Amino acid sequence: MVGIGGGIGLAHLIVDSLSLSGMEVPPVEPTVTPLSVVAGCALGIVVTTLAAYGPQRRAAKVPPVAALRDSATPGRRSLRPRAIAGGAVLAVGAAAVGYGLLAGGSGAVAAVGGGAALAFTGVAMLSPFLSVPVVSVLSGAFPALFGAPGRLARNNSVRDPRRTASTAMALMVGLGLVAAIGTISQSAMASVEDQVDRLMGADYVLRSSDSAESVPDAVLDDVAAESGVSRVVPVSTARAEFNGTPAALVSAEADGLAETVNLEVVEGTADPGRDELLVNSSVAEERGWGVGSRVTAVFADGSEQDLTVAGVYADNNLLGAGYLLGARTYEEYVDEPLTNLVYVTADAADQRLTEALTGIADDAGGVSVMDRAALKEDNRELFNSRAGLVYGLLALSILIAALGIANTLTLSTWERTREIGLLRAVGMFRSQVQRMVRLESVVISVFGALLGIVVGVSLAAALQTVLTDLGVTVLAVPFDLLAVLLGLSVVLGVAAALWPAWRASRVDILRAIATH
Repeated sequence: MVGIGGGIGLAHLIVDSLSLSGMEVPPVEPTVTPLSVVAGCALGIVVTTLAAYGPQRRAAKVPPVAALRDSATPGRRSLRPRAIAGGAVLAVGAAAVGYGLLAGGSGAVAAVGGGAALAFTGVAMLSPFLSVPVVSVLSGAFPALFGAPGRLARNNSVRDPRRTASTAMALMVGLGLVAAIGTISQSAMASVEDQVDRLMGADYVLRSSDSAESVPDAVLDDVAAESGVSRVVPVSTARAEFNGTPAALVSAEADGLAETVNLEVVEGTADPGRDELLVNSSVAEERGWGVGSRVTAVFADGSEQDLTVAGVYADNNLLGAGYLLGARTYEEYVDEPLTNLVYVTADAADQRLTEALTGIADDAGGVSVMDRAALKEDNRELFNSRAGLVYGLLALSILIAALGIANTLTLSTWERTREIGLLRAVGMFRSQVQRMVRLESVVISVFGALLGIVVGVSLAAALQTVLTDLGVTVLAVPFDLLAVLLGLSVVLGVAAALWPAWRASRVDILRAIATH
C-alpha cells in the first residue's frame, strides 16, 4: 500500500513536471480506480513471491544438522550454469543484431531492437564475471588514497561477485537505457543538422503554425515582392493511397525543388507531367517500382487515377514525403490544396531581410519564419522535449536502483556485524567505517554505470545503422551526457551509502564481537 500511495504521488509529480517543462499535457488529473489498486497489490505480491523463490529453495537445502551449527550457511552455487546461460543469451542477441544489420529491410529495426534486449540481458547475467576485474581496476587507487578504509572497501567489493553484480544490475539497466536513448536522440539531431547543411539550398523556411492550414497567398506575394528575395517555392501536401497503402505526397515546381532542397533525380525526369509522379529511392526499392511503372492512386475525395512513375529521386527528408506529384496533376485531383511549407532563397540572407520576412509573417499571424540556424534549433528543441519525457520516466528506475544499492549495503553491513565490531575494537574510527562503506557503494555504482554506458552506446550504434533509411545517417555520441551519468553514479553511490554507513559506524563493539 505504501508503494501504491507513492505511485499516486509520483503520477501527480510527473504530470506537474511535464507541464512546468513546457510540454503540452492534456488538462486531466491522474485518476485512481479500484482496478489499479487491486492490480498494484496483486503485482506486488506476485513479484515478491517470485523474487523469494530462489532464496527459499537455497535455504531449504541446508541440512538440519548443519543448521544447528552457528556457522551454517547455504552453500555457494556454482556460477557455471549462469555463465553458460548468459553466454547463450548474449550470443543469440548478438546474432539477432547482426542479422538486422546485414539483412536490412522493414524487419531490421525489430531484429536489432530484440537482439539489443537479449544482449542487455546476457551482459547482466555475465556481470559477476566482469565485476572482479573491473571493480579491481576502479578501486585500485583506494589504498593509496584512503588508506585502510580504501583497502577494505576494495576487498569487500570483489569478495562476492554475485552480490556486487546484482547490486549494480538495476543501475546498469537504468543508465544503459539513458545512454542508448541519449545516443539515438543526439544522432537524430546531428542527422537533421547534417541534412540541413548538405541538402538545404533555401535561405529561409516559412511554416504554417497549424499543419492543417495553408500559408496565405498574401504572405507569399509579400515575401516574393520583398527586396532581396530571389525565389519563393511553395510546397503543397496531401494524403492518398497508392495500391492500397496510405501515403503522404507533395507537389512543387521541379526546378524550384532542385534549387531549394537539392532534389537529386537518379533515374528518369525531374519534371513530372500530367498523370505522372516521382518517388524516392526507398519507395521504389520497397515496392519494386521504376520508371514507367503504373500505380493506382486513390485521393482523399475517393477518386482513383492511374499514374506513371516518371522518375526516382534520392531520399530527401527535407521534402517531407516519398511521393512527388506534378503541379498539374496535384491541382486536378486534390480538391483542397494545402501549402503549409514554403522555401525562400535570397540574394543575401542578412539581418534586414530576416527582420522584414519576420514582420510579414507576424502581420499575417499563424506563420513562422526560420533561417537555417533557427531550423536547426527548432529541431533540437523538439528532440530534447521528446527525450526529456523518456529521461523523466527513466529517472524513476535510477531512483529505484539507488534504493536497491542502499538495501544491499544495509544487508551486507548486517552480515558483517562481527567483522565491523572487530575493526572497531582494533582501533578503526567511526569515520573510517563510514568511509569504507561509502567507497564500496561508489565503486559498485560506477561499475554499474560503466557497464550500462558501454552496452547502451554499443546497442544504440547498431540501432542507428538500421535507422539510416529513416534519416538517422550520423552517429553522434553524447559525451557530455555520459560524463554526467558517471558523475551521477558517484552521487548515487554516496547517497545510497548514507544510512548503511551510519548504521555500520554505530554498532556496539562488545555485542558485535559476541555475534556469531
